[in-house]
Amino acid sequence: MRSDLCFVEACDAQRDVIDVSPRGSGGRSPKLPECSSRVDQVDQARAGPQLDKAERPKAAFLAAAEHVAIEAQRLIEVPHPQNDMIDPDNVHRTHDPHSSARSAGAVGGHGLDPRVATAHDARSFEEPMTQAYYERAVRRSDEWGRRRVVHEPCPVCEAHEVRVAYDVEGLASQLVLCETCGTGRLFPMPSEAEIESFYPEDYYGDPAAAKFLLPVEWLVRLIGARHVRFFLRDLAPAARVLDVGCGRGVLLREIAERGFEAHGVEANAAAARGADARAEVRIAPRLADAGYPAAFFDEVVIWHVLEHLRDPRETLEEVRRILRPGGRLVVAVPNLSSAQARWAGAAWFHLDLPRHLFHFTLSALVRLLERTGFVIESEHHFSLRQNPFGWIQSALNMGSLPRNGLYTLLHERAAQGEQSTTFDLITRLKLVAGGAITLVPALILTLLESWFRSGATVHVVARVAPAPRAGA
Repeated sequence: MRSDLCFVEACDAQRDVIDVSPRGSGGRSPKLPECSSRVDQVDQARAGPQLDKAERPKAAFLAAAEHVAIEAQRLIEVPHPQNDMIDPDNVHRTHDPHSSARSAGAVGGHGLDPRVATAHDARSFEEPMTQAYYERAVRRSDEWGRRRVVHEPCPVCEAHEVRVAYDVEGLASQLVLCETCGTGRLFPMPSEAEIESFYPEDYYGDPAAAKFLLPVEWLVRLIGARHVRFFLRDLAPAARVLDVGCGRGVLLREIAERGFEAHGVEANAAAARGADARAEVRIAPRLADAGYPAAFFDEVVIWHVLEHLRDPRETLEEVRRILRPGGRLVVAVPNLSSAQARWAGAAWFHLDLPRHLFHFTLSALVRLLERTGFVIESEHHFSLRQNPFGWIQSALNMGSLPRNGLYTLLHERAAQGEQSTTFDLITRLKLVAGGAITLVPALILTLLESWFRSGATVHVVARVAPAPRAGA
């Protein structure tokens, strides 16, 4: 009789997920029934031999990506290349009625990494809380893998069972993973006042100036223009486009330049002060509070904003209401099921805790969109602005350098020494050298992850689902 079970979950007919946790004698995996799988949702280190011939090249990519990243780390003397690896799709999600009898603290029994916190994790939490925006330490929780039943349902699948993953420096909330769909979220959810404190006025930069150093700001705007060309394609002239969470209005400026009717909604009035005068910007804490009429917009863009919202499902339902029939939605988020996220674990740059309240796998995002009345048109895994830097900064986060230090350094105010936390010359040199050394591997990995559809960030294009016919 086996001492434990092998757990398998099938998420849905189109996106089945196989989660294999070897529990047999000798550590060998028992034979499993046939089931389709997605390479970005399978623990390749353990399930790789079970993949069919078509999927083996994709599995090889994950191994190659890990090898390249580790070699880049060695060049800059970064220890612990795989500590705190997270696999959101390798969470125990069995529907076995006897599973509740298992110990909630038996971390090794459900596929989560049972290793203790690293020395780097402990050092980070012994240091005093910083006031910088991007340097809160993240570590594997002492309750890693513990099962909890929470009051608030998952916004994707409405399940109440979660597993504890990470602690965040200076925050009572933990990052937990839904056992059913793998969606991550902060629990308990921070209050409105706490969330507001995550975004001090200086977070957005001076509306009249650049947010980053000028070369970086130029690149951000150039890539922003490319994004706009992508998601405005095929729109009729003078179409109405809404940017949810428009911030400084980088996208709004490009939308207006191309002759479209630009609209934005932003929760923080200070952030939107520098928005283009041609755009109509409304300040509202929630999209539903902005007061847009039904079927008003031709397109809505939610570009790396959904993960910041307390109510992602309600936001998408409101988007469905204000889009015209057949209207288009473009939504971009970090991909918790990506190769980069799995490899980097707690060091992953795109966790951006505590500002990211939710963390979506691609399958969970698609599921959420479909449940809120959208039909998926396409999925995209390449982002020159987000993904290469994710590899670079995540690698640097694994060593003794300040967490997200290179990003902070590139931020204009950090470079000018105006923040309360500044870096000495040696630290700055290490950050710049580390970024330079890892740049080429990061670009290669970005191309590979896009090719194998495992992008660190993804953007999905969807349309309003047609209303069912009467009598159908």
